[in-house]
Amino acid sequence: MNPPLQWNFAHLNLPAGGPAALPNIPLQPNPAPHIQALNPVAFFQQYQQFVHDFTVNTPGAVPPTLDQFRQYFEMIGHLPPPPPLPLGPAQIQPNLELAAAVEEVRNEIAVLKRDLENSAVVGDAAGHEADDEGTLPLRKRLKKTKKDEKQILSKPKDELREEQLAVREELMHLINRALRDLTGLKRNPFPLNKDNETDESSASDGDDDNGVPRMDINLTADIRHHLNEKVIDRAVDMVYTAQTNRNTCTLSNPDVKFTRNDLIVFAKNKFRSWRKAYLVQQDEEKKARALKQQAGNKRHRRQKQLKKLRAGVRDKYKKKHGVDPGAFLVTDWMSEQVSDWSDDDEEKAERRNELAQRANLTPDEIAGEFKVLERRQFTGHSQKLCTVYKELDQLVQITCNKMKNPPVEKYKRINLGWALNSAPTTRVYSCMLSRTWVRAHAEEAKEVEVFNDNPTDFEDNETAEESDGERLHQEPPAENNED
Repeated sequence: MNPPLQWNFAHLNLPAGGPAALPNIPLQPNPAPHIQALNPVAFFQQYQQFVHDFTVNTPGAVPPTLDQFRQYFEMIGHLPPPPPLPLGPAQIQPNLELAAAVEEVRNEIAVLKRDLENSAVVGDAAGHEADDEGTLPLRKRLKKTKKDEKQILSKPKDELREEQLAVREELMHLINRALRDLTGLKRNPFPLNKDNETDESSASDGDDDNGVPRMDINLTADIRHHLNEKVIDRAVDMVYTAQTNRNTCTLSNPDVKFTRNDLIVFAKNKFRSWRKAYLVQQDEEKKARALKQQAGNKRHRRQKQLKKLRAGVRDKYKKKHGVDPGAFLVTDWMSEQVSDWSDDDEEKAERRNELAQRANLTPDEIAGEFKVLERRQFTGHSQKLCTVYKELDQLVQITCNKMKNPPVEKYKRINLGWALNSAPTTRVYSCMLSRTWVRAHAEEAKEVEVFNDNPTDFEDNETAEESDGERLHQEPPAENNED
């Protein structure tokens, strides 16, 4: 059976009373292009199908007769096809609309990422410190790979293994060497006291002409300055290229992994130390404070070293005398060892000559400014404490003399009788204080923190100096916090 025809009478302008006057004629596509000359049987079948469709689509209406249908059929066969009906808005499936929305969001995110990577952002991946005004200028940040962003050896030391610590030190040395080669700066390019600058601190690791082109550096600006960034990047490239190549690697353990960003951190730390030293050297007030701090740090280190030596013979002292001197081993109460080059300029020449004579230095040693340490004794030390320290020092000397390779004394130490009258800064036992000093410095003595009881081993060992039994303060018992 041929497919049913669908009729559209909208394009016809027929006389009144014709098929156009029929009510509710369905508006269907024009069937004329699909109908050819049909035989009577086929034509009648088409009419029957038309009547059926007409009745279904327009219930209650009277369908046209066979003659009316034939007239209509003959009429439309000579007319041009009707114009196409206007198209309505395209219908999009809901899932396609959702997919389009998701794709649009993805495109927007991709654009934002590109803008963020190429726009000015604060700092860089390894971190920048604020400048003197506390602001962080904007700078371009290049897109970094995950490998560059990862840090391995620049983490805190307590997170690294022994072999990692060794390679870390080697890489830091190589970075420092590369920076010195590129800038021409020495190991200690900005000493606080130029008069006391030593050959060791001013010398470089290699020849001045090492074949590396010199690069400018701006120490008045921070790391973000373009000159400083170029120097840092160049030094990092030199070390990274050499140490990641098996043929040129000089590391003690080439299997220890590190990243380029580790080297960047090391280089920036070195630059910051240079810049800090340079700015301090240019400011007299900062320079004076730094010199004072430096001298104090040196003395404290020597005191800790002396305490360590005396603590090493603690058991021998206990075995010899039957008492434990551990309670007296307080870092801040070790004899100070002051270097002659840390004195004031006005007294430096005079004290240096006196030290040289006391140390029996040769003319060549004096001309070469041979270093001598002056030992200073606290006047606040009691006679009991001085006796213990003297005995410990003798045991230290005996122990060193028995060693197969005794430690070499780097500096000669001379006592010029210049005592220290300052009060102790840590809590001490009353038997450690000189009663003479307490009476002479009553105001300072009031600020001294004293334990309630003396050590058990020295309970009954009062000397004539401390026989009055006078106590400074009565403090509640507490442990002696040794440094």
